[in-house]
This record gives sequence, C-alpha cells and structure tokens, in this order.
Amino acid sequence: MDRLSLCEQMNFMLDWFFENGVTSVDVHLRSPKFKGAAYSSDNWVWLTHHEDLSLQQAQGLLKWCRYKNYHGSDIYIRPFRHAEQPIIFLDDLSLLKASMVSDKYRSIVIETSPNNTQVWVALSKKLSEGNRKLVQQHIAELGFTDKGSISGEHLGRLCGFRSQKRNCWVKCIHNSYSIRYDPPNLSTTSFPRRGACVKKILTGRSQSEIDFSWVLSNARRGVSSEVLTNILASSAHAREKSAPLQYANRTVRRALKILT
Repeated sequence: MDRLSLCEQMNFMLDWFFENGVTSVDVHLRSPKFKGAAYSSDNWVWLTHHEDLSLQQAQGLLKWCRYKNYHGSDIYIRPFRHAEQPIIFLDDLSLLKASMVSDKYRSIVIETSPNNTQVWVALSKKLSEGNRKLVQQHIAELGFTDKGSISGEHLGRLCGFRSQKRNCWVKCIHNSYSIRYDPPNLSTTSFPRRGACVKKILTGRSQSEIDFSWVLSNARRGVSSEVLTNILASSAHAREKSAPLQYANRTVRRALKILT
C-alpha cells in the first residue's frame, strides 16, 4: 500500500463518519512496551489519546499516525464517546456476514484481516453511549458482532494502517448507501439472523447455486464485481474450496452475463 492509497483510505473512512452525522472523533494508539513484544494485554498499552477531534484535526494526524504505525503502533478510531452519535460499531464479522449487513443498512465495511471485518452502521437517530451499548447487545444476540465489543464506546481500527496483530493492511472494502438502521425497532428488527446461511443450505440447493444467487442479487443492487469477487473468494477459501479465486471470478462472470 503506497502513501497515496494510505491517505485515501484514512480520509475515506473519516469522510464517511462525518457525512453520516458524526461531529467529532477519538483517535487512539496502542503500542508495545518494548520492541518485539508479544501482542497481549500485558505487553501492549494504550499510550496516546486524541479526543473530540474535528475532521480537519483528525486529518492533521495522518503523518504522525503513519510514523507511529511504521514503528509498531496500532491505530484506532471511534466517534467521540461522550456525545450522542448516529453510528454503531460491529466487530469480528466474516465477509459474508458483513455483506449481509451492508446489503440492508448504510454502512462501511473495514477488512482487518483475511475474512474478518469491522462494520460501522449508520443509525436513523443519535444515541448516547449507554443506548449504543443496548443496541449492540441486541445485535450480538443475533450473531452479528463480537459480544466482547458491545460497550457502546469500543474502538475500531482506522483504515490505511498496518495491523500489528495480524501483520496486514486495514482497508475499506465496501460502503453502502442503503437505509439507516432504526434502533427503536429492537423487537422487530430485520437484521439478518444468525442461522440465515444454514437455512439456505437446508433448502436443497447446492452451495454453488447459493453462491450464484447471492452474487446475482448483489450485482443487481449495484455492488461492484471486485467486491463480490473478493467476498466470495474469501468465503470459498474459508470453506476450503479448491481454487477459490478462480471459482469466484467464474461465478461473478456468469452473473454479470445475465445482467448485460
């Protein structure tokens, strides 16, 4: 990832936050106590907190964050925790689950490691930290966020920087302009259910038929072929399918032929 794309990734994520109603952000760094320290709570500490930053102030940290990341720190972000905010954080979603969420709701999908994502979802109203926690707890029960990341103020990784934990780049792979999630409807939420994928498999269709239907449906919604290929390839790889990238390319091409 070159410097230009790093800058673009960070700015894209910041722009998405502020365009969806966030008024200020917190940027935090987690650093090892000594060079080469194992990645654990004992050996890594939260050193620097930049809080309640405007868009311009956050953008001004790029050069410094790049320097700290190069020297071993991880870079994190969240909306300013002490204000009501119109987005919530979902952690540790597979690419397939992230796609299911972004199909339904306005969101930005951040790939933190292969087949693992964090998703920020835009809300129909601003919520306090306590109410954000309640919404996250509900979504966790549906299987769409890590139960260890439902505090209402959890930090997510900032795009454009290397994850020291996974030794890979953190990047935005998709953003959607669907409807905002309406948190008051907790008892009748249309969030996908944990068993959605299993139920599809039980319908008698083959996995390749299920994959093709999923690609075709999302292509009709305007999801790019690149995003569809990446998600399907990662899903196929997780299922230990041989030649997952070739399989994904072939499936996406078949779907696009129908639409053109």
